[in-house]
Amino acid sequence: MKRVTGKDTENLLDEQHLNRSFCRAVSSTEFSSDMFPARTVSFKRMLQKRFAEDLSHQVQAEITACRKAMKNNHPKVVLAMRDCVSCILKCYSGDHRECSKKSFVCKKKKYMFPFMPGIARESLRILGTDRVKLCNVIMTRTCEKQLRATRFGTSTQKAEAMNSAFKTTNPKQGSTYSRNASCRDHSAIHMVNNGPGESIAMKMAALGLHPSQSSISTLRRLQHRRDYHRRRKKSCTVRARKASLRIKRYRLYERQGNYRKNKGSCYETDQLIAELTDHTYHKRRISCDNSGNDITSCGTSRNVRTK
Repeated sequence: MKRVTGKDTENLLDEQHLNRSFCRAVSSTEFSSDMFPARTVSFKRMLQKRFAEDLSHQVQAEITACRKAMKNNHPKVVLAMRDCVSCILKCYSGDHRECSKKSFVCKKKKYMFPFMPGIARESLRILGTDRVKLCNVIMTRTCEKQLRATRFGTSTQKAEAMNSAFKTTNPKQGSTYSRNASCRDHSAIHMVNNGPGESIAMKMAALGLHPSQSSISTLRRLQHRRDYHRRRKKSCTVRARKASLRIKRYRLYERQGNYRKNKGSCYETDQLIAELTDHTYHKRRISCDNSGNDITSCGTSRNVRTK
């Protein structure tokens, strides 16, 4: 690449992988015993893990909102995120006085801390050395180098999706396409940018070909299916549903039973389906009258063979 363009290749980073590394760094940091409102060591460890999840989620949300507000201007994003670090720590302590000036997520609508238990929301004691440790960890995620490597929003999923598109135009069947390999790659890029139906229609129009009516209907269905799934995955309804289900699963994790001595269990009784007495296949008791006829619950009767 350097021989062709004269520049070094820049390695971009995946935001999801950075968030997982940031979460592990916060979970493994040793804080003081007064930081989390917990009585036992196990509960404190659980709160620290949940705090790491919530903090990584809020930092990523702040970066995304900051890029949108600054129109992806990298120098302005770096300066804004430097002022946002102290605001994030005060937000977890319950102090939202600086949120209207420095925060991009907790500015108009208060941040709800979705991954934190109710007992630890806005009640963390981040003072002294704990504040310094957290600032150092957050700065590793919001530094200029990390923000520059993730300024395009690249991810492993997008790279794998593009690789699968290249595989459709360059199948691995033992044959090579040395003469038109670059043309096939450009065709895959054109299909990803415009959709399968629009891409084929534009290529046929450029070649002066006129597709039949059945081919036009097929191309429209392909394009409609692709556009529908793209809009559905990006819609606010689907994203809100995924977020609510994720929060619900975390709430269920809190209710896991602890079967040690003198510890209660989270098992709840009466969780099975109640007996269905009005169902069609319900086994009704057969009652016979004096004449030997079966009297059912619906009022019908039938002859019963008696010995």
